[in-house]
Amino acid sequence: NLFIGNSLPVRTLEKFCPNLDKKIMVYSNRGASGIDGLIASALGISYIKKNGRNILIIGDISFFYDMNALLIANQYKLNLNVIIINNKGGQIFKTLPYSNKIEDSLENFWATPINLNIKSCSKLYNATYSSIETIKDIRNNLDKTLNSKGLNIIEVKCEFKNTQEIESKINNEF
Repeated sequence: NLFIGNSLPVRTLEKFCPNLDKKIMVYSNRGASGIDGLIASALGISYIKKNGRNILIIGDISFFYDMNALLIANQYKLNLNVIIINNKGGQIFKTLPYSNKIEDSLENFWATPINLNIKSCSKLYNATYSSIETIKDIRNNLDKTLNSKGLNIIEVKCEFKNTQEIESKINNEF
């Protein structure tokens, strides 16, 4: 069960995985186009699908807005893997056509970097924490983490300015 957050994660999924040849149930609050309530929605899927592997991919701002919902995971002993794409704020706005018109205020008023310490947040909610910073980390650690029970938080630290280069490499690999 894959729950995908709004903004950049859902657009990236749509771009690189238009038709998966796997049996994956994909869920999203895409129609709402808001970032609040995404963790709570993913926990609802986890509650219904207790025996399945439950994954949420979410941005750092979306995580910040709904992280208190993680209290539910411990209360009901739910299995959820939360993969947080930490690119220091709402970088989706840099990809939109009007970004050059708001360049001066883009960082402070649109991207809203919060510099949240996700590892500390994981401790607050009794979650297992791991960090992925390289492709090698993905290959070596992600599958083991995703098969763990309980609440697991996986932080993917990335710089948005490298997105074009990374997307190019992905396109060439596939």
